[in-house]
Amino acid sequence: MDAIHINCQEVLEDKPELSRWTLKYAILGRDVEFSWLARNMTPTKNQKIHWRSLEGLPNRGAVRFFPKSSSSCRVQLTVAYEVPEILTPVASVSSKRARI
Repeated sequence: MDAIHINCQEVLEDKPELSRWTLKYAILGRDVEFSWLARNMTPTKNQKIHWRSLEGLPNRGAVRFFPKSSSSCRVQLTVAYEVPEILTPVASVSSKRARI
């Protein structure tokens, strides 16, 4: 499986607590893309930003920042999402391949 790309497309100007996201990846020779509208949860300054989807692909996620030095940090991305029913067979194959 190719890399998975998650991208924040925009923070809504009139509602800065909301953002639009996309998830793109290729599996079994096909490009797959999902999008969603998310509520941006209250961030923890210099430590964490996180969201929860409101519509589109059901998911939640967080980006955490861990200091390494005064000018760098380690970044950890965690995303949990529900696989759409139509992709359940593909997800099963992908999951088995990922464990090998």
